[in-house]
Amino acid sequence: MTVYVELPESPVNEDIGMFMLCVRLSDKYGYLVSSSCRSSRLRYKSQLYRVIHTLFMAPFYLTGLSAEKQLIQLEMYTDFEEDQLHPVTDIYFEMLNHDIQIYSAKLNIIANLGGLRYLMFHWPIVSACLGIGSNLLFVFFIFSMSWRHIYGPEVFRNEQNDFLDRSERLDEFDSEDDSEVSDDLCKKDFLPFKFSSSSPFIPEQ
Repeated sequence: MTVYVELPESPVNEDIGMFMLCVRLSDKYGYLVSSSCRSSRLRYKSQLYRVIHTLFMAPFYLTGLSAEKQLIQLEMYTDFEEDQLHPVTDIYFEMLNHDIQIYSAKLNIIANLGGLRYLMFHWPIVSACLGIGSNLLFVFFIFSMSWRHIYGPEVFRNEQNDFLDRSERLDEFDSEDDSEVSDDLCKKDFLPFKFSSSSPFIPEQ
């Protein structure tokens, strides 16, 4: 957690010198979760540097493209872990020196995440695709196993009955073919007797 403060290079701020900035973290009920204070001051500039810098930046100062200010960076927390019982909802800034002049202040929070939360924070689209795809795959697996458990035996039974019907039809077709072949051979005097399909080894007169 870092605070960026813009301070004007005014004589008041230069006379103050060091100043103290405090940050207080509290939950929605006003319970103070944590507080941190850091001190800083404007960077020193010599008189010669001020004159040269002012002459060089005069066109930008006159047009309003730039201003005589400094950006101070204060790192308030390096490794802050939020309490689950008291989640932080409010952040308060406080300058202990009330005479200091400030342009603006900005708070920058960098989440130190790891694992799945790191993936979801930095690559939300990829993590969403992976999550939705894994859920659909799991649902399809459950559906296929349920369908096999419910309709699988019936389908197997129907296939077995179809196979038996086909085998019976093939047996009937083979018996008819054998009888026709024996009749043809008898007509052509190749066989003196005709064999029946019921007992192929006993000739018919």
